Amino acid sequence: PEVVLQPVDAHEPLPPYVEVLVRQQQRTAHLVRTQTVALLGIVLLGITAGLNAGRLGDYLRDRQLGDVESATVRLVARNSEGGIQTWGSGTIVDSSGLVLTNAHVAAPSAPGLQLRYGTDFPSPNPKQLEVWIVKKGEDFASPAYRGHLVIADGWLDLAVVRIDGDKDGSPLPSGQQFPSVSIGRRGGMERADTGYAV
Repeated sequence: PEVVLQPVDAHEPLPPYVEVLVRQQQRTAHLVRTQTVALLGIVLLGITAGLNAGRLGDYLRDRQLGDVESATVRLVARNSEGGIQTWGSGTIVDSSGLVLTNAHVAAPSAPGLQLRYGTDFPSPNPKQLEVWIVKKGEDFASPAYRGHLVIADGWLDLAVVRIDGDKDGSPLPSGQQFPSVSIGRRGGMERADTGYAV
C-alpha cells in the first residue's frame, strides 16, 4: 500500500474525503477520552470498593474463622497404658456431634491405610477417642468430650466420629448441640482462592 501525504492549506476548504477522515478521527478521540475517563472512574470505584470490601471481608473472615475454630477439635486415642496411640484434628460437621477426621486417626486398621502408611502403622482401632476443644478466651485445646468411631474409609483416609460423652465418659444431655461448620462444595472453589488451616 502507498501512503500519500497531501499538504492542506488551513484557509482552503478541505476536500470531502479529508473531512470524513477528520470527523472519524475526532469521534475516535472522543470515544477514547470517554472510555478512558470511565475506566479511571471504574478503577477508582473498584479501589474504594476493594478497600471497603477488604474491611468487610476481614470482618466476615474473622467471624467465619471464629466459627470454624469453635468447630475444630483435636482427637486423641490412647493405648492400654494411657499413652497416646494416635492423634489428629477433626471438624464438627453436624451440630449433633459428628466429627469428620482422617481414618489414620480414628481407625488405624481401616483397609487401605497400609498402602499409604506401610504395614508398621498401628493396627488396633481405639475403643474411644478424647475430643479436645478450644474454649472461648483460651489459646489451646483441652479434653472436653469422648467419642467413638461411626464409619471409616482407609482408601480415602476419612472417618466420622460421634461425640457421645463428656470428658469422663458420662452420657451427654439429650439434644446437646455443638458448634459446627457445613461442608463446602468443590464447585464454589476457584484457583487462587485463599485457604486457611485451623
